[in-house]
Amino acid sequence: MTRPLLDRVLPSPGEGPSAKTRERGFFRHEVVGVTASGARYRATVAAPGDPGYAATAVLFGQAALSLALDGDAMPKAAGSLTPATGIGAPLMQRLRAQGHTYDVAVA
Repeated sequence: MTRPLLDRVLPSPGEGPSAKTRERGFFRHEVVGVTASGARYRATVAAPGDPGYAATAVLFGQAALSLALDGDAMPKAAGSLTPATGIGAPLMQRLRAQGHTYDVAVA
């Protein structure tokens, strides 16, 4: 029922932003959290490149490289894990080397 509506507003397969738009794109998210004790923290996640194309490709590529090459440095865990939990510091180091920002600070 929602598919016909989405088909009218979403790009068709094969359509998307131009190479210039993908190169000039970026994203930045800032989230402020407050704990039960009143402590405030600010998390920042940012990266160059269009978030739907270029930045996502970097995320996938660096995750794959971490899985293939950094096994000894990964956290010891099992089960269904998020990338941050399952790949951990090796992935963060690779993404930061590609210009991504992942920071948490006291606000």
